[in-house]
Amino acid sequence: MATSKNQLSQYLRETLGTSVTSAPWPASSKLPLFLRDAYTFYQVEILGNFCLLMVDKAGGQTAASVRKHIELVDSKWQLVGGGGSSPIVIYVCNTTTSDERLRLIEQKLPFIVPGNQMYLPMLGTDLREHYRKMREPVVRFSPATQATVILLLTESEPPPYDAVALAERLGYSKMTASRVLNELLSTEVGVVKTDGRARTLAFHGDRHVLWSRCLPYMDMPVRYRQMVTTEQKGSITGVYAGLTALASRSMLAKPKVTTIAVTSEQWAEIKGRDDVKMTSVESEDAIEMEMWVYDPALFAVDGICDPFSLFLSLRDEQDERVLQAIDEMMRAIQW
Repeated sequence: MATSKNQLSQYLRETLGTSVTSAPWPASSKLPLFLRDAYTFYQVEILGNFCLLMVDKAGGQTAASVRKHIELVDSKWQLVGGGGSSPIVIYVCNTTTSDERLRLIEQKLPFIVPGNQMYLPMLGTDLREHYRKMREPVVRFSPATQATVILLLTESEPPPYDAVALAERLGYSKMTASRVLNELLSTEVGVVKTDGRARTLAFHGDRHVLWSRCLPYMDMPVRYRQMVTTEQKGSITGVYAGLTALASRSMLAKPKVTTIAVTSEQWAEIKGRDDVKMTSVESEDAIEMEMWVYDPALFAVDGICDPFSLFLSLRDEQDERVLQAIDEMMRAIQW
């Protein structure tokens, strides 16, 4: 089965800890037919290096064939409209044998097997520097780690999650869940148990203490805010957030503008609708959309976002009434 563009982008993002955007290589249509039949080509920048991903459609290429094909693509770069210096050509396949991976390494042929292994010898120095920076002390939790902490704060009796169970619960990949466990271990907040190589996420202590320990590492969950209007009342759904949610959790008066939190994927669908219009006016028929870095529905109760994420999204507010309502909400939590 061929490796999908999404699989590849996700693997690079999870492995490198940074977003990597790939785009089809238009000039690939000028390559020999047998190469076009065997591979899909994507242009991508990895740590500032221009790379060309040669994605095997069927799999099963030998290291010897891969070498010949990479050399051929590299030699035809200028002829087919590449322009500039030749990129680093990287072989990508969905699966291959351990013997073939060893042969690729022996011949120093760069390759990526998403979810399994990445070998990029030409980027050795860049990768070492990148991973050195990744190992530096955590200043802010990643969105997945913050979501994990909120999971522990909102579940009354959280089971001991290993990476697989945590990934299933939050909708992340196993690799992302493993990175979460690494991040939590590095900050020593006391929620990861180790037994040899096995690691589990578990916490049965004072949740208020956990909140206090983790708060310095936690960030606003809102990536972006946008006012919209629509003629179809009630057609935009999501989780109530912002002052709308705070009014439900305190004595604060209900605001005239409703705030709804969604994921980036949900926002992409909403803003593409013909009946939805962007606006900057806080009219009574306007809706304030918040795009969150994790799914606000994961911890919502009765369609209202959890108090911890709500606190983080509003803690920079200057309005005294809002600050009092936030304090009221947090004091009402049954720790």
